[in-house]
Amino acid sequence: GPSSWPAVQPFAPADSRPSPCCRSTHDPLGVSSRMAEHTTTLDQADQLARRISGSLVSSVSAAEIGTLSKLPWKLVSARELLLHRLSSLSASAVDCYRRRESVAAVLLTRALLETTAMLYSLAAALEACVAAKSVAGVDKALMNVLFGSRNEMTSEVATNILSRIDKVDAHFKGYRWWYDHLSEVAHPNYSGLFDAYGMLDTASATLRLGPNPSMGEFGEKMGIPALCSALEIAIHVYDEMPQHFPVFVSLCEAEISAGDA
Repeated sequence: GPSSWPAVQPFAPADSRPSPCCRSTHDPLGVSSRMAEHTTTLDQADQLARRISGSLVSSVSAAEIGTLSKLPWKLVSARELLLHRLSSLSASAVDCYRRRESVAAVLLTRALLETTAMLYSLAAALEACVAAKSVAGVDKALMNVLFGSRNEMTSEVATNILSRIDKVDAHFKGYRWWYDHLSEVAHPNYSGLFDAYGMLDTASATLRLGPNPSMGEFGEKMGIPALCSALEIAIHVYDEMPQHFPVFVSLCEAEISAGDA
């Protein structure tokens, strides 16, 4: 039952989480406000990354979860896999920002926004299941998270990430805007190519090559705030999921019992 679920190290207690400062009831963390104000620092990003790395578990045992249904095990597995990815991406992004390797840092930040969106969609599927008192469709959602691909490595076709990004944006306004701007650097467009590595001296008609200082400014004003915002959302979503576990387990076990009847 729920009491046998593996003990997952919690994040910081509720009173140490970011205090609500946004007027929107859809954004209890005030992330949208901070995204609009660009008011975050690399030290804050580092602290958030360390909170995540300190909450990682090394395994998810179906035996320890102790349910007849495999759905709870799949759910916890997906949740913890996403946390490991968030930890890796955030630590690497912070390191790159410190070294002023801005393009690499922005690429890592963009990947982290995608991962947070995946965790958000996982939590949304869990909440929908509990609200509907039905596990219909949950397994498909879990399999898509765990085994979705676009290169036929698996038979599960991955959901388009933009649809997941937009679901986050519906509650945390500005998320899609940040993602689109980071994408301009991720792709070899003007922002990710000429503006990142070229400095034009019009007087001598010479293109000087190398990391452009303007990209460092982009990282500070755009990349780091996006990184902090996505990490705050991820931590909030991760922490909120367990409140739905007991009902979810009951629904899963009831389905097994009904099938045996």
